[in-house]
Amino acid sequence: AMTLPTVITNVQKKVVENQLKVFNTTINNAFRMAQVEHGGKFDDWIPSYYSYSFAEMREWLGEYLFPYIKYSDVSDCRAENIVGSDNIVQDGICFHMANGALIWTHIDVNGGDLIYYVNGKIQSNPRNKFAFQFAKTNKKSEFIEPYIQYWNGDKASLTSGGTWGCYKGCTNCAYCTKIIQLNNWEIPDDYPW
Repeated sequence: AMTLPTVITNVQKKVVENQLKVFNTTINNAFRMAQVEHGGKFDDWIPSYYSYSFAEMREWLGEYLFPYIKYSDVSDCRAENIVGSDNIVQDGICFHMANGALIWTHIDVNGGDLIYYVNGKIQSNPRNKFAFQFAKTNKKSEFIEPYIQYWNGDKASLTSGGTWGCYKGCTNCAYCTKIIQLNNWEIPDDYPW
């Protein structure tokens, strides 16, 4: 009976790991297909120094993402504490993937943020919320990648306190996805589950 919670936790972690791997592959393949059809890169698709309205985000997604994925329930939504300070509320677009996961996305002057909520609900905890980015000023890859805006490249800083860090009790937890990616898309033992 004492090992049952450990077994359940391990199964939950494996499910999340698999969902993250599939999402990462799916979303990057979608944008690769968009690139073949539209040419250019994200930098060409998103004007610099311009924040998108809901209608403009919907139109952008309709052109560059939605034709290449299975999705449903597109809606205007707000998500608290996505990035920045504890009091930030950002407009965004929410939609569900075929597996029931909820995607929140926002496009602004820096590019875009995608938050992947594995349980289909906006909840800020490192078991459910996984942050990704695209076309950020310090991007490390061509398409979608784990959120690393403002990261200094020091692996230890991914778990430090502050807004972005991944640690027990974190509220934003933006760097948690990067930690999992660096561990070959497996949740490490010291992850704040």
